[in-house]
Amino acid sequence: MLVTSKLSKKMEAVEAYTLQQRLQSYMEQPGNPMGVEMGVFEGAKAFIVKKIPGPSLNTVRLLSPSHLPLLPEIIDFYKQHNLTPTFDIAPTTNIEPLLRGLSEYGFCQAGFHVCLFKPINPDTSISDNELSTQLTGNDSSYFGKLYAGAFAMPSSFSETIGINNEQLMNDPNWFYYHRDDSFGVLHIAGDLANLTGAGTLPKERCKGHHQKLIHTRIVKSAQAGCSLAIAQASFQSQSMSNLMKTGFLIGYMRAIWRKR
Repeated sequence: MLVTSKLSKKMEAVEAYTLQQRLQSYMEQPGNPMGVEMGVFEGAKAFIVKKIPGPSLNTVRLLSPSHLPLLPEIIDFYKQHNLTPTFDIAPTTNIEPLLRGLSEYGFCQAGFHVCLFKPINPDTSISDNELSTQLTGNDSSYFGKLYAGAFAMPSSFSETIGINNEQLMNDPNWFYYHRDDSFGVLHIAGDLANLTGAGTLPKERCKGHHQKLIHTRIVKSAQAGCSLAIAQASFQSQSMSNLMKTGFLIGYMRAIWRKR
């Protein structure tokens, strides 16, 4: 399968949709405790999570050169909430004016994120001993502890993480799997599957758990009738390596722009 403009736009749209669905579930909690806000600017989507002020969630997606005149409005949207946006920009034609505009507003490129894809064989299968166990909302406390431990977060964060994910863990389009103190999350959006997150406790790393979780999610994607799986990873990370070992190909590199 060749990487075409149509394919890369589809991948970008699904990635943004997955994030939107996740944050929508946060917003629907009583009182919106995470302080989620969303803005739409002629197709570009701006996400805010006040209680998680880092760059991964306070991000602008689906930005294109046509949005250049809207940059002041988008930046002001974040200023109103005392936040600074991160712009996640997929490659497109005639992008230089947009990047120059971001630079003029004090932003610079801070890194790359790799977006990968894999066509799904409907006959995909693996042996039973390789399959991982699915978690439900009843396991949200365990998942919170696992997530916090995998990403070296304070243990006090685990309860909030569990609560934030409990609703999605019971959603028919979301699947949470675990094995041997590692986890992997899958989101089904139509005929596309997004392997949207994974982590392993330090003591269990380098034992092949991540690759088995990838296989489990691909099997589930095939069972759900998906034709394509996508995933994201930091450039040259172990996650990127494991995804490519299981047949994923690089679709494009997303540029990450942050305030200087």
